Amino acid sequence: MSQHALPPRRALRILQWFVRGEYLEEIEGDMEEIFQNLLEEMPEKAARRKYNWEVVRLFRPALVKHVSELLSKTHGIMIRNNLKIAWRSMAKQKGYTAIKLGSFALGVAACLLVALYLQHELRYDRQIPDHERIYRAAFHFQLPDMEGVSAFHSAPFAARAQEDFPEIEQVGRVNISTIHGAGGNNLKAEGMEVSLYEERVVYADPEILQLFQPRVIEGNIRKALAAPNTLVLTESRARKYFPRGNALGGVIYLNGNKEQPWTVSAVVEDVPSHSHLQYDVLLTQVERELWPGEQDAWDSNNYHTYLKLAEGTDPDVFVQKLNRLIDEYMIPTWKQAGYVAEDFPNEAIRYQLMPVADIH
Repeated sequence: MSQHALPPRRALRILQWFVRGEYLEEIEGDMEEIFQNLLEEMPEKAARRKYNWEVVRLFRPALVKHVSELLSKTHGIMIRNNLKIAWRSMAKQKGYTAIKLGSFALGVAACLLVALYLQHELRYDRQIPDHERIYRAAFHFQLPDMEGVSAFHSAPFAARAQEDFPEIEQVGRVNISTIHGAGGNNLKAEGMEVSLYEERVVYADPEILQLFQPRVIEGNIRKALAAPNTLVLTESRARKYFPRGNALGGVIYLNGNKEQPWTVSAVVEDVPSHSHLQYDVLLTQVERELWPGEQDAWDSNNYHTYLKLAEGTDPDVFVQKLNRLIDEYMIPTWKQAGYVAEDFPNEAIRYQLMPVADIH
């Protein structure tokens, strides 16, 4: 048998692939010598089989390259080959490629839009400090002819709740009803020639600012809205009505009524889009009555009421205590006014607490 035959090329390539560089040259020489010795002892075919087995036996931790070294070359070659094949296939089938790429682009765009939407939705009202302790009160009612949930409460509910329950750290109301002046209004700053229409006008208690804690640009958040006929503007509206930057203390007239000027008591940052309570102008509710005696009336529901519970308060346990106000004030007033029958069960109306971050 010829002693000039070369070792099997495939086995040699495998050897070069897995053996560490510092050992490769020496091992290649040894394996060449082993192969020639095998040729002297047995037929070439048997010598090749024996050589292959000897290569396999060299797979020992001390001789094998690190995994990253093994993969680097093969990955590069594989990627290049795959790219070549893909490019040739795309070049041959241009129409099919255009459809595939277009579909892929639309799919990616749709996924991004869904991700952005979910990100926006899941951020609602989580910018509010201590949002996990702030709730909007609501009540579930089951009347003879209807059933539902309402988030509107009577005027005295907020004050009575805070007075009777130490679990309530803070409470505040807003009136968003267009029937009672919220919503669309015409505003005119002193010195302006024309009024400007604003859609997002909300009446609010001073405590609302302390509950929601918007960033203050001008003024004091603890004093804003504390005096009658004061208002708060968002930053963009302050620039709109007072372009020279002197909004604090400025005067604004509402719907052309110059007999009742409103004074700007603070300027706050614009409300983010991920807030359920949207406003550009907050008007104080201090000393405001929708009609004589309205602030003591338990039979007229016009306000959204927000409660901040003390740390450690279980809302599910607390709301059961809160139901006492229904039993002591709401139902007796409704019966007296004839809204419900004398035998109407108190259990047909029960309070609920809606976490502020879940309202939207």
